[in-house]
Amino acid sequence: MPPSRYPAPSTWSRSLRGSASNANFLSVTGLGVKYTGPGQEDAQAASIRADHPVPADCGLYMYEVKIISSGKHGFIGVGYAAPDVALDRLPGWDGHSYGYHGDDGFAFTSNAGKGQNYGPTYKDGDVIGAVLNKAQRTISFTKNGMELGVAFSNVSEEVLYPIVGMRTPNEQILANFGSSEFISDLRGLQDDAAKQIQSQLQAVSVPTKGKAGSLMGELAFNYMLHEGLLDSAAAVARDVLGDVVQVTDQDRQQQQAQHSIQAAVEAGDVDEALRLTEAAAPGLLTTEPPLHISFQLKVLKFIELVRGKQDEAAMAYGRAELSKAAASLPDQEELQDALSLLAYDVPEASPCGNLLSPSHRAHLASSLTSAISVRQGRPAQSAIHRLLCHSVLLSEELTAIDSPAASLINMKDRLAEITNGPAPFQ
Repeated sequence: MPPSRYPAPSTWSRSLRGSASNANFLSVTGLGVKYTGPGQEDAQAASIRADHPVPADCGLYMYEVKIISSGKHGFIGVGYAAPDVALDRLPGWDGHSYGYHGDDGFAFTSNAGKGQNYGPTYKDGDVIGAVLNKAQRTISFTKNGMELGVAFSNVSEEVLYPIVGMRTPNEQILANFGSSEFISDLRGLQDDAAKQIQSQLQAVSVPTKGKAGSLMGELAFNYMLHEGLLDSAAAVARDVLGDVVQVTDQDRQQQQAQHSIQAAVEAGDVDEALRLTEAAAPGLLTTEPPLHISFQLKVLKFIELVRGKQDEAAMAYGRAELSKAAASLPDQEELQDALSLLAYDVPEASPCGNLLSPSHRAHLASSLTSAISVRQGRPAQSAIHRLLCHSVLLSEELTAIDSPAASLINMKDRLAEITNGPAPFQ
């Protein structure tokens, strides 16, 4: 999961230890808490909550409590509570409060001491994990790393704090808010929560019919056509879409032209690339925004002269062409990077040596062919590429408004897993 934008619980809040009469019943030392009160009746219970609530953008949160001593009767409660819950009672004995109690293993919430049978009791040495799944609106617990299942469903409170309460002498706990390794498998819990959301997403029905028949067939055809896989696109059109759409002669001519332009750029033959571009899309490189690509091609020509150790020719070309063409700030910055190559005996080893790499030429070739596609009336990206972009942007917007489900699924990471590599866009 990405780091939270909000402060997370890190210790106990000393200023919120209960009512005036019960505040001194808890001795707090760092993450440790000990009950020192008389512990003769329920009214002498005392609870303490963390310094911060569970972060709003955290889809699944867990903290753990180690039972140092169960004291006289082990009336210890571990759970979550809203900020307005009284702290002179055990967790779960008031509304908007949830607790798992060690003396009987019951789960309590808003029932004035009437809990539900939930899990095993706990005693000295046991470690209890409290898991808040905001995406599924549940609270569950673990004991010594073992998952005990959902204790509370339909948890609707927007703000909840980790909370621990005690009631009889010498009860003592030590909390872990993540400063040390958990006994429970937090990553596994997060993965399970993400799988639940993915399962829910996959269960949503989507249209299967498009304008030409199969929606998936149309997306596949559009992608193959855009990527220049024309024989495959023609097969999909024939076998899946019933020849409602076709690969035209114009498609093949445009593909061949783009392949030639891409090959020229990747070979560093800028003059040939410019000639082919003018033939395929007349006037393209004299308009905005492709005008910057035109400057990049001129810089590439300069770089190729440097690569060929033709420094004098490179400097003459730079004075005659590049200095006049660098109109914008990005152009000027790119020009300075290219000129810096002349200062090194081995330009490839310079800080801007990446300008001499095949990947730099490939990126420029892709930008140029994309601009040509737009000039010819075709989208710069395929339909499925745009859908993926929209999915990532939607996920990021949901995360920005603290959607618990979105915080559990990073769309870029998911796409990288699906494609066994980086996401197909940035």
